[in-house]
Amino acid sequence: LVISLTGPTCANPGQSITITDTIKNVGNASITSSFVSRYLLSVDSKSDASDIELGARSIASIGSVGSSNSKSVTLTIPANTTAGTYYILAQVDSTYAVKESNEGNNWYTGLKIQIPCPVTITPTTTSPWAMATIH
Repeated sequence: LVISLTGPTCANPGQSITITDTIKNVGNASITSSFVSRYLLSVDSKSDASDIELGARSIASIGSVGSSNSKSVTLTIPANTTAGTYYILAQVDSTYAVKESNEGNNWYTGLKIQIPCPVTITPTTTSPWAMATIH
């Protein structure tokens, strides 16, 4: 079960971002085998065939019931991503390597991200002829 997913609220096409997930063993047995978590870019909070895979990470094991694992991973937003609001989805055990009684709780869909980042203009002085800094 992914219990948290954190990262930036916006990114630009082609930009690398760092997200951090926390995975927790909420089952009734230790997880001693390795498994893979993958990350997708989606136009909504549900996984489907139109989602774009951004990357994955391997977890060697998570241990006993109640144990958790947190890790940061760098993902790149595809350069051809059109402007809009997206979700980064995380799927734990995406290759179904761990036998579970509930495969349905392996998704986390709560990280919303705006592409591209909004542009802000900050005046460097109050003079009407002054320069401005664009961020």
